[in-house]
Formats: sequence, structure tokens, C-alpha cells
Amino acid sequence: MASRFLIYGLIDPRDGQLRYVGKSLTGMRRPIVHAEPARLRKDRTYKANWIRSLQAVGLDYEVEVLEECDTVDALNEAERFFIGYFRMVGARLTNLTVGGEGRSGPMSTEHRMNLSKALKGPEVWNKGLPSPTKGVARTEKDRKRISRAKGGHSVVVEGVEYSSCRAAARALGLNAGNLWKTLEAA
Repeated sequence: MASRFLIYGLIDPRDGQLRYVGKSLTGMRRPIVHAEPARLRKDRTYKANWIRSLQAVGLDYEVEVLEECDTVDALNEAERFFIGYFRMVGARLTNLTVGGEGRSGPMSTEHRMNLSKALKGPEVWNKGLPSPTKGVARTEKDRKRISRAKGGHSVVVEGVEYSSCRAAARALGLNAGNLWKTLEAA
């Protein structure tokens, strides 16, 4: 019986190159969910941008099983190995980390509470004390960018007026940072 723990690769059909190494505790389900529209709308990572670029020309990545593992520890080790190996041989991987991290099963109540606390930020920020960036000198360019991002200025993109860059990016399905850079250059 085959193991359900997999190390898989996502391959670009345009050139046959490996672009992502991942691990799965659920067999072939995990490699498939990367292309789900709901996930891609929220995800602004290098991998998601690559997948969207394939979908824009009517293509989908290919999945190749690189290794099957019997334990979670072996799975994490194999993921680190394959990411390191393929980077060493020059593959343009979209992986953001060296691998081997991330959840490997359900989160405990303690883990969920710690994660919640970490996402809320340091306690001092939540007590109405000054922001850690207060008083930081900003260039005129930075002030304009921040003002645009917060909705301080309306923007016109292709003849349509939006309340902010962020609103325009959401409506157009674009990355807000790239849109800001484009508008700044114009």
C-alpha cells in the first residue's frame, strides 16, 4: 500500500521546468488546491502569481510525485532536501522558504492561542501607546504612497475612478504594490 505522505513538484508546462516543491499529508489533494480560484484571489505569493500567469494563457501546472514518505519527520527532511537540491542546480523555484516547516497535523488549543496572540501584536500596541513607527522620518514619496494606500487620494485607471489604489487593485484583481509603483511612475 502506497504512503499518503508525498513530496511533489509543480512543473511549468511551457518549458518543463520544476517551479515549486511541496509536501502533502493528504495524498494528491494538496497539489491540486494551489490552483483553486478562491485561494488564488487571496494569495499574493510568487507561487500564486506564477499559477495565475499560467491560467491567463489557458494552462495548468503539471504535478509530479518526487518521493513518498512514511513519517512526518521524513516528509519534512525530504522537502528540505528537494528544495535545496533544485535550488542548487539552478531551478527557479517559487518556494519562499527552505521547507520542512509548517503544520503537520491539527493545531492544539495552546498552539491556536499562541498564534492568535502573535497575530494581535505586542500588548503595548493594544494599550493605546504610540505606534513604534511614530516619529520616523518619511520622504515625500513615502508619504504619497501611504496616503494613496489608505485611500487618501482617488485614482483613475483606464478611465475608471477608484477611491484608492487598494480599491482599484481589488476591483482589477491586481497586486496593490505593483499598481502603486505603476501609478508613481506615470
